[in-house]
Formats: sequence, structure tokens, C-alpha cells
Amino acid sequence: MTSDHVSELLSPYIDGRVSAEEQERIGRHLETCAACRGDLAALHGVVGLLRSVPPTTAPVELRAAIRSRVEHAGVPSASGGLGPRLAAAWRPIAAAVAVVVIGVFAANLLGPQLPRRLSERRENGQSTSTVLQFEAAQDAAKKPSAANRAAVSQPTSPAAPAPSPDAAFRSVIRTARLGVEVERYDAAARHLLDIAEGAGGFIADSSYGEDEGRPRGEFILRVPAGRFGAAIKDVEAMGTVRQRQISAQDVTEEYVDLQARQRNLERHEQQLLTFMDRATKVQDLLAVEQELSRVRGQIEQITGRLRYLAHNVDMASITVVLSERPKKGHAGLWDLDGTLAKMQGAFLATVEQIFAAAERVLVLASTLLPVGALAGVAWTVFRRTRQSKAGA
Repeated sequence: MTSDHVSELLSPYIDGRVSAEEQERIGRHLETCAACRGDLAALHGVVGLLRSVPPTTAPVELRAAIRSRVEHAGVPSASGGLGPRLAAAWRPIAAAVAVVVIGVFAANLLGPQLPRRLSERRENGQSTSTVLQFEAAQDAAKKPSAANRAAVSQPTSPAAPAPSPDAAFRSVIRTARLGVEVERYDAAARHLLDIAEGAGGFIADSSYGEDEGRPRGEFILRVPAGRFGAAIKDVEAMGTVRQRQISAQDVTEEYVDLQARQRNLERHEQQLLTFMDRATKVQDLLAVEQELSRVRGQIEQITGRLRYLAHNVDMASITVVLSERPKKGHAGLWDLDGTLAKMQGAFLATVEQIFAAAERVLVLASTLLPVGALAGVAWTVFRRTRQSKAGA
């Protein structure tokens, strides 16, 4: 150990706040270092001098003057209760809340004024991910499932694509075409993907173009028939509806007729297979095989048509034509209406965020209320038990 290191450890060494190993090392160093022994002796002298001084108390006049100045300054004492403390703490809390509200309002007001290059970069990145999601959904829709591949590989036992409709069931193909004008095309395109996936469907096709410098696109949404109406409402809520066309095609009669023809052809096929087993001449065998091939072709054709109808009945189609609303020009140096509209939007957004924060606080308070009640009961029982013991 060096002399500087030992000098730093002399004070803890005197107080006994060093380990046994360090005490031994410091002791060996002091045996060989006269300077450190002198510092230790001086330190012992100072400690002894301090311990020899008798304790003194502050004069009564000084304590009274300090108390009067503290009370005159308005600082609450330890026994002053919670009222002054809460009053003193309320001002910084109110200032912090005001700063937060003003900051949120300014952020909502200045949000649309971000640098255009930054917003375009963010939108382009989101648009790229949207396109990838579109392609993944289209690939998933085009790939046949394992059950379909098994049905195709076994033509002799085709499975019915759907149960036969009865009198209470109608097979209806629902289609719609909507023209919607929106404020921002990229955000609306992303929202369309959310609508389709939220309804349990997908986007089958999409296209993009420009009309007089304004982006314009056409999307084909495939959604379950049970969510057809809800999906249309969600799409119409995106902006201003410029075109609406909804149609329904009842294919119940065609569906029933195709199923009946399929059953008859399958029975005829079974009869031909029986005749083939009984045929003894080559000419008869060739004739039966030719008829069997023709019947099998008709069965496959009807099966494909039934699958097509079943898919279109189960999954409704919604064609959405999105167009961005043209920018309104203004005369003069200041667009007062636009400024008022931005201020109104920022104000409403701030109010919504305040209400959302208040809702979260209320939910948290309701969550902690039972715990607080139990803690209060436990504390009351503890105090009464302690008081009863003290009285006894």
C-alpha cells in the first residue's frame, strides 16, 4: 500500500470501518512509514480534542428568532397538519398539469406542420409494408388448401363444397361498389387493409393511378357474407361517399339444380363401373370407358361450378375506389378558415386525450380501491390491538 492510499484510509481506520485484512495491511505500513505514523498521531489528537469539548445548546433567543422567521416565511412545521403541505404542493402540480395540457395542444396543432420530407418518408415506408401485406394476402387466397388438393387428386369421390340449401336457406352472392373521397390516400389505403383483416377477409386485388395529380386507387375486398354490411359502413365512414352500388344475386335455384345433376351423374358413374366389371368383350369395354370419361368430365365441371358459387356466397366482394380530396386554394396572405379548422382539430384532440387520461386514472383508482380498503381495515385493527395492549 502507498502512503497516499494509507492517508485516505486513516480516518476509517480510527473509526473501525475497514476490514480485518485492511487493518492488518495498514498496521504493517505504519510500522515502516514514519510520515503515516505522524499523520495518525495528529488525527488522534484532533479526535481527542473534539471529544473533550462539552456539548453546548443554542441560546433560547437564537432559537426563538429562527422559529419566528420560519413561521413568518410560511413554511409549515412538522406539527402543522396536512393542510399547509397540500396547499404548498398544489401549486407545482397545477403548473405541471398546465404545461402538459399546453404541450399536448401545441403538438396537436403543429403536428400537420411537420417537415414534408419526413412525413413522406414515413408514409412511403408504411405504404411499402402495406403492399407486401396485400401481396401476402393475395398469395394466400390463390394457393389451394390441402383439402382442395386432396379432393382434386381423388376424382372418383368428390366432396360436396357446401351443404344443400333447404327452404330456409338462400344462396346469395353479394357485391358492392363504393367511391369514397378521402383526405389522405395513403392513410385510407392502410385503413382499408385493417377493415378487410378485421372482418376476417383479405384484399384480393388493388391498383393505383393519378387523376390530375391526385392519387387514385381501386381495391377489391373479400369479406365474409355475415360482415358485408359492417364492412360497408366502415368503408363509408372513411370519407365522403361519391358512389354507392350494392347488388345481390340469388343463385339458390342454380345451386340446387347443380347438386341434383351431380348426384345423378355420380349414380350413373357407379352403374358404368359395374358394367365395366361385367364386360367381356373389348368393344363393350371401350364403349363403357368412353361413357365413363364423359360422365366424369361433367361431374368435374359441375363440382367446379359449385365450388365457385359456394366461395362467392361465403365471401362477399366490395370494390372500393379511393380518391384524394383536392386541395382548396385560398386568396390572400392568410387562410383564416384553415387556421381556425386546425385550431379546432387540435383543441378537440387535446380534449379527447385529457378524457382518455382521466378514464385511465379512474380505472386505476377503481382497481386500487379494494386494496386500499383492505389496507385501511388492517391498519385500524392493528391500531386498536396496540392501544388495547398499551392500556393493559
